[in-house]
Amino acid sequence: ADSQKNKAIIMGMVQRGGRLKAKYLKEYWTPTILNTLIDNVEKGTYLMTDDSCIYRKTGRLGYLHSSIKHRKKRYVFGDIHTNTIEGFWAQVKNSLKSTYKSVSHKYIQLYIDELTYHYNSRFSSVSVFESLLSRLCGLPEKELDKSVLFEMKVFS
Repeated sequence: ADSQKNKAIIMGMVQRGGRLKAKYLKEYWTPTILNTLIDNVEKGTYLMTDDSCIYRKTGRLGYLHSSIKHRKKRYVFGDIHTNTIEGFWAQVKNSLKSTYKSVSHKYIQLYIDELTYHYNSRFSSVSVFESLLSRLCGLPEKELDKSVLFEMKVFS
């Protein structure tokens, strides 16, 4: 139980082939987790989770739900799996152990936001610099003209 005291609780939600959201939670409590789900995932969505009892009430909340029984060493059953989010967790663990080494609970959401950003933009053709510049200029990334980039580079 002592080893669990300092562990951060992070809830991740990913749409297959889509975007990911990850939130630091101050407590591992069913209402907190379900409220985070309600705030971030549209009702009627088909959820696929592990077999934690915390997700049992999702059907009553307006979600379709299937779970995979990790406790029984089952990881895939047809289309039902959590491999997409598990891949993200592997990246998070690697980053927190190797790159960042020590992360306080005070700043964990900032680290998670950075890792989420990298995950969500992994297939983007827009560079991080172009993305940042377009946001600073108040332009959508697609409308960023290369001449703006060139001018900004000259004056910086």
